[in-house]
Amino acid sequence: MNAARKKKPAFKHKSSYNPYNTGKVLIGSNYFPRKNYVCREGEKVQAALLGIESEFSRRRVRGYILYMLMVFALFLISASF
Repeated sequence: MNAARKKKPAFKHKSSYNPYNTGKVLIGSNYFPRKNYVCREGEKVQAALLGIESEFSRRRVRGYILYMLMVFALFLISASF
């Protein structure tokens, strides 16, 4: 009768990591992989290596200012006629 009952596992791990089961001991049952943490400087370095500019880079801000000056100059020219 006891052989027909299913044996419940002694340990259920919530993450995708499965510890090595020797039959007597679960090796690595208390191991949790560290979460990746990227600091601000790391993001800047990665963006520089990938060639990604920030939204307010100096080149883009300079372009925005020049665009606004051109629009304003065109407005002044059209208002004078």
